[in-house]
Amino acid sequence: MADDLGFLLDTPANSEAKTTSTENASALWSRKLAHRYTDAYRTAGFVVGIGTAIKVLGFILGAVGFLGGAVLGSGGSSDFGKAMQAPVGIGLIVISVLIFVWFYILGVIVSSIGQMQKASVDSAVNNSPMLSN
Repeated sequence: MADDLGFLLDTPANSEAKTTSTENASALWSRKLAHRYTDAYRTAGFVVGIGTAIKVLGFILGAVGFLGGAVLGSGGSSDFGKAMQAPVGIGLIVISVLIFVWFYILGVIVSSIGQMQKASVDSAVNNSPMLSN
């Protein structure tokens, strides 16, 4: 602890202690920054994954509704009267397409937020004076 305080205050007891303390502190900072950037990449990747999951969910919901509307509109079900099957089927198809479009747009927005986070971390890593190859 005293070496860390001496390094921060730039008042080590001798030059050898200063070099060792500087190397240790630099390595510690590099490890902490690498850990921070790794966590930031994971978080951004998670956000992109959530966006992709939203898009897939929208596709599944839209496809199920579309198929249900197609079956209902074609007269494959006898639950409704023949006069109501076609309009209800077409309405279900339209609603399913709107659900798909809504979820897809929402998924793209969430994924783009994650991609912007990745780009921000890329810029921070590239410009960090504490990290080296």
